[in-house]
Amino acid sequence: LDGRSLLASLRSGGTADAGAAGARALALHTASHDGTLALRGVRSGARKLVRDDHRATVELYDLAADPGEHRNLAPAERDAALERALAALGAAAPGVAVPAPDPATVESLKALGYL
Repeated sequence: LDGRSLLASLRSGGTADAGAAGARALALHTASHDGTLALRGVRSGARKLVRDDHRATVELYDLAADPGEHRNLAPAERDAALERALAALGAAAPGVAVPAPDPATVESLKALGYL
């Protein structure tokens, strides 16, 4: 979802300029509930860089030419500015493994239609 932060405008009473859309970077930082996924990503303009820290893989997309993200440009192509922005995020937060539910919980979840 594209957008821009309004925090600076809110803090300044509406006088701050949030900057041009192409000059900002959008960041993603997530981990799965079972500890198997740790993704970090940044997007600026039409370029998007995503790193999976568990698999040690990097994906780079040109969203203007490939909005469905079907063609990974990495490692043949690099984007130094996005790599710096991603490095500034730091390491992905480790996911926390959730213990398996007990049999009674499993039956309750099945009765509710979740399993």
